[in-house]
Amino acid sequence: PDVKIERRRWEWQGEYELAQRVRCQEGGGLGWLRPLHESGFRRSFWRILGDWLSLRGMARYVIKSEMDEVLAALWIEARFMDTRRLTLMVDPRFRGVYDEALLRKAIDRAGWNALLMEHPDDEETTAELLKKYQFMSKRTTIHMRWDVPR
Repeated sequence: PDVKIERRRWEWQGEYELAQRVRCQEGGGLGWLRPLHESGFRRSFWRILGDWLSLRGMARYVIKSEMDEVLAALWIEARFMDTRRLTLMVDPRFRGVYDEALLRKAIDRAGWNALLMEHPDDEETTAELLKKYQFMSKRTTIHMRWDVPR
């Protein structure tokens, strides 16, 4: 598919619902250090202004169904002259298709900047695509958590 849709600010809800389906809260949200919160999807005016003043930016791309359901999303977080950080979320029914389209979009936009992405080991289809596009694993981390018995 051709990725043409840059998510508009007011369309945050569909992307948030995708994240809830793909990266459930029990698994730690978007990543161990990035829990799933609405504020990560619905950015306030002050946060946008702060990003602008500090030369940070975020492009958000989505692929939607005919029923306007967000099926895949890509965030490209950038700082002036720095590595681009990617966040990729794809409905499991469309892995291997939509994740590749979004990865190509990120690579096309990268220019001379390096790309960095945290990726769960259990998403093997996307892991194969990352290898195909010459992403290299720099660090493998297993997160463990011990909850205090009550």
